[in-house]
Amino acid sequence: MWTHSANDLFVLAIRRARQLVGRGDLGWDYSLTAVLSSPKNMNSKLEIERWERQWRVCRLNGLADVESEFDPFGRSILELGCGPVLGFGPIAIFRGAERFWYLEPDFSRAVLESLEVKNKYFEPLFHELTANYGRLQSFDEWYSRIIELSQPFSEGMAGEVDITLSHSVLEHIPLRELPILLDALYAASRPDGRFFHTVDFGPHGGAFNSLYSQDQTVERQNLNLLRRSEVEAAMSSAGFTHDASIVYKTDDVPKSDVHRSWQKYSRTDLESRVVFMIGRRGATFETAPEIADKI
Repeated sequence: MWTHSANDLFVLAIRRARQLVGRGDLGWDYSLTAVLSSPKNMNSKLEIERWERQWRVCRLNGLADVESEFDPFGRSILELGCGPVLGFGPIAIFRGAERFWYLEPDFSRAVLESLEVKNKYFEPLFHELTANYGRLQSFDEWYSRIIELSQPFSEGMAGEVDITLSHSVLEHIPLRELPILLDALYAASRPDGRFFHTVDFGPHGGAFNSLYSQDQTVERQNLNLLRRSEVEAAMSSAGFTHDASIVYKTDDVPKSDVHRSWQKYSRTDLESRVVFMIGRRGATFETAPEIADKI
């Protein structure tokens, strides 16, 4: 493991998870045919609606004053697992981001820059963006900026990222690889860099309770099985400070369904299914004995 870079480890971990849970699903295939055939990838409203929904929830939870710190204008943004059409990147660039970095296994620039994707995805997305935020630029200007300003995450980047984003990514990174990835993200962040990670603690298939009926010590190839408090501890260990962890979705977990290996966790940990983790790069490092013990 130690011979690989953080970038390599991230790619290997996500690819391993996707091969296990997404075999045969065109959503994980980033060939041109698969991308064009995927309703999810071609949904021009998806990323706008997700971004606006997240901040509606945050405002309801008292974080209205934090939202301006995630305004893309003039900022450099990194997204983990952005998908084949750059996830939030095109929105960020439309709204004035100066750079978009991405870390995505099997990403294809040829697919992104194809005429078919331009016509089927980017043109409808431009109309959605204009309807939501105003006509801030022409389509040609915006599209050219997407191609020019979107670049892959580079190992060794230091102090270049203002905002780091991810959606359902951190729960897939293996335990031994998660600290390496987080250290790389810390190094890449500016001193006042912000993060917004959405973490899905569910089983990624099947009923939520089914996760807790099984022995936690049995390794899952697609999930690290960390709970909310442990992910927070891992991020603190890497030097990040949490401003808030908003529980967006919960599920009841009857005590009778919980295997003894999970009983060390609080009810909040066990019942938190989707959590928004929001914070910043801290100035000092903290220890995370819970994670160290697991490793």
